[in-house]
Amino acid sequence: MSRQNSGGGSLVRHLPTFRRHPRATAHEAAHCDNSTSIEAYSGDSLSAEKNGHDALEEKLGRLATKPGVRAGIVLERASGAIIKTSGELSALRTAKARDAATAASFSNEAPTAEASESQGVEDFAAMIWNYVNASAHLVQDMDKEDALRLLRIRTKRQEIVIVPDAKYILTVIHDTPSV
Repeated sequence: MSRQNSGGGSLVRHLPTFRRHPRATAHEAAHCDNSTSIEAYSGDSLSAEKNGHDALEEKLGRLATKPGVRAGIVLERASGAIIKTSGELSALRTAKARDAATAASFSNEAPTAEASESQGVEDFAAMIWNYVNASAHLVQDMDKEDALRLLRIRTKRQEIVIVPDAKYILTVIHDTPSV
């Protein structure tokens, strides 16, 4: 599977916050902005308006105005090919790729370090694509008329928000606010 990285400038830097859960913590109530909801991601299709790439650029531009985003990646829905990356590429690498990059940096092999970073981003993209497809199958198995709209994974260190679309998969990684 060949992948393209057309990184260029950092388009995705910030992620809208979500509506608070009824049992939100005091920290979330004090520090989270409710001005942008989940519908900002899934309410309009990434590919519905204008042509697909213009709509994608517009969506990424809107996300760039929000605080806390570390990195973003856009994949082609059908194949999982990388269309665009932005932000800290190190946030898009797997632990295995980070270890390989660290080992390469100690051996003074610069091309190997760059190759391992690129491979790490490709590995991350493949994991996201497989996760989205498995989740979509789960939703279809539960209800054939339903569709996957948003996936949100929160860890101790970060949150990954994945918005699958008919043509694209938008993935944004942002910092998890400390409680």
